Amino acid sequence: MTPEENIEHDSTSRGKGEEHLEQMKLKKSIYCSGNFYGDECVELAVAFEAVRLAREQEEKRWETEIEDCDKRIRKEQELAMVAIKKEREKTLKEVFAELENNLIQEYDFTDSQGEMAKFAMDDFRIIKKRFLSETKLEDKVKGVIEIHQKDIEFTQNVEEKK
Repeated sequence: MTPEENIEHDSTSRGKGEEHLEQMKLKKSIYCSGNFYGDECVELAVAFEAVRLAREQEEKRWETEIEDCDKRIRKEQELAMVAIKKEREKTLKEVFAELENNLIQEYDFTDSQGEMAKFAMDDFRIIKKRFLSETKLEDKVKGVIEIHQKDIEFTQNVEEKK
């Protein structure tokens, strides 16, 4: 029986699993190439091929696992950023509410300086609204600077009137 006939006989007599079929194809290509003869050489070649396939499968598994980890990390980072943003907004609202209450308690809006205090409060509320609605940090910093400048101007005007 020639090697090709032997391979075809083996492939019909043994199990028809996909792995077995791959081994039979490999045996046939090795026998037909004329470079290798004998069962030991074929078994070695089949073992090398099995190792190569196992490595490929392992690499694919690791790539998939790494991609899944990256997706989970990105999702967790997004959730953390949303939580941080909400906490900052809450904190900013609390700070502005406290500033507004302090301004209301500090100044008497009914006396002669009351009109100036009302304008300052209006400016403060406009700046507060814009500051809480802005998304860029740079704009928020500008808002804080404007609030500080308005506070300084208001304090100077009140002191000058006294």
